[in-house]
Amino acid sequence: MGKFAADNRTILEEPTQAIAGWPIKLFTHWDPGAPYSGKQLSYNNNYSGPTSARSALQAFGNAWGGYLNSNDWMNNGQNMTIRYGYNYETQNAPRPFKVSSYGVHTALLVETNLAVSKYTGKIISPRQNSIGYAIMNLGFRDTKNGKFLTFIGKIFDWRGFTTRNDHGTGFPRSSSFVHRIGGGFLVEGSSRVGTGEMTVASHLGTGTKYCTKMPNSNFSQTAPWENKRYFAYKISRAQFLNIIREANAWLRINEQGTTLYSENVDNYVLKTMDVGIEMTRLTPASDIGNNIEMSYIGDSFKVSTLYSR
Repeated sequence: MGKFAADNRTILEEPTQAIAGWPIKLFTHWDPGAPYSGKQLSYNNNYSGPTSARSALQAFGNAWGGYLNSNDWMNNGQNMTIRYGYNYETQNAPRPFKVSSYGVHTALLVETNLAVSKYTGKIISPRQNSIGYAIMNLGFRDTKNGKFLTFIGKIFDWRGFTTRNDHGTGFPRSSSFVHRIGGGFLVEGSSRVGTGEMTVASHLGTGTKYCTKMPNSNFSQTAPWENKRYFAYKISRAQFLNIIREANAWLRINEQGTTLYSENVDNYVLKTMDVGIEMTRLTPASDIGNNIEMSYIGDSFKVSTLYSR
């Protein structure tokens, strides 16, 4: 699906997609207002009633809505996503942790108002069938070697979250934990996802290593909710170094001999930022035909630098 810029401009990055003339607002519970041209994208514009609804995205001003329908999965595809975000041109990408610009106490603040208003996934097993989740992502490029690294801040996942006393790839897994949300299935760590991206993921909890939940932010959620809530986290220089080292630990174990990420935090530019929903088939063959719907709405997605000298 198309992405939209997050700086109060509505930009269709994939104009080949159909402009949705059908009532997406019935599925997201947000109306960007007429005229709808330029405010909506749909995977398919042939709407003839609720059972024909297709994945779609809305955006206007600093607000958006999105709807995913697993009927749009192609063949045995495993992932689908809608994201509202911004991509920096390479020459304009900022270096948010650069000491000469911001000092040693800099941090990135990521915040938004968000609701996951609908999720119909079957809760069968945390390792089987399909799942949906909401995320606030930051994409960094290592200017030393050109490698891309994505940080995933998980806002919603019915499987739940755990902050452990041990963290990440290079540590033995103990049964002790600092904080648990819901079933506690997900822990901080790294992986290379199906798109090829190298990722490090965390959540909004207590005692997390790779980001810090802001005091006035909600915790990560395990069930859908109708009204928008405030979510915010920050990443300090020290935490970003932890993110880099976590990714390198995973590469040393799983892709021996590959080029590692630079551990000089000053080398990184912020290339992308987005807030979105995704669905993943954990067991593709058995999941075909099991329809899942997921919707989200939000406003005021912001990424800013906090610093003091």
